[in-house]
Order: sequence, then structure tokens, then C-alpha cells
Amino acid sequence: MALRKPFRYETLLRIRTRQEELQAQTLALVRRKLQQAKQERENIDAERLRRLQEVGTMTQHTFDAADVRRHYQYERHLAALIDEKDAEIQELVQEEERERRTLEEATKAKRMVEKLKERALLVQAQERRKMDERIIDEVATTYAAMGIRRER
Repeated sequence: MALRKPFRYETLLRIRTRQEELQAQTLALVRRKLQQAKQERENIDAERLRRLQEVGTMTQHTFDAADVRRHYQYERHLAALIDEKDAEIQELVQEEERERRTLEEATKAKRMVEKLKERALLVQAQERRKMDERIIDEVATTYAAMGIRRER
């Protein structure tokens, strides 16, 4: 009996592995974008708080209505930027969740092919053992039929 061919789905396994790697890279990119957006939001918020404190000290020492108004307008602009960053962060969180699920699916698909490969290798090993046993049995039977004993 001839042995089975090696695993037939090797190309499929390479494709699934590459897909998983690409999904992992995409997820990492989204996570970097999310971290960057969070950092930008923190920076804007820190600038906003610094400006508010600056305006507070300005109003206590020297009161110039035009300067105070300009600072408060800038503070409102920064607050609007914070709102935009919050919206961007929410979108990125949702995108991260989608990419994470996609990565999980790619990993599952790769695992299925790996399981197929493991089973195919197991079947191949079993067939090889059976064939080896048959050959050993044939040799032993032939020696016994010929009356040849092994010398030790």
C-alpha cells in the first residue's frame, strides 16, 4: 500500500497564516491611532486648563476685556477640539473592536487548517507504522518459512 501524499492544504495554511498576520498588523495600526488620539486629547485638555488658569490670573491682576474675551474664545475652540477628539476616539474604539473580531476569525480559520494538518500527519504516521509492521511481519514469515534463524 502506498503512503498518502503529504498535506495537501499547505498553500491554504500559508494563506491563512498571512491573513492572520495582516489582520494583526491592521489591529496594531488601529490601536496606535487610538493611543495617538487619546494622547492628543490629553494634550488639548492640558492646554485648555492651562489657558483657563492663565485667564483666571489675568482677571485678578490686570483686567483687559479684549484679552479675556480672546482667551475664552480660544478655550471654547479647544473645548470643541476635545469634543471632536472624543468622537474620533469613539470611532476608533469601535474600529478596534471590529478589527479584533476579524483577527479572531482569521485565527480560528488558521487553526482549523492546522487541525486538518495535524490529523493528516497523524493518519500518515499511522499508515507508515502499519506498513512497517506489515514489512516486518513479511520478513519474519519469510525467515520462518525458510527455516533461517537469526544468529546472535
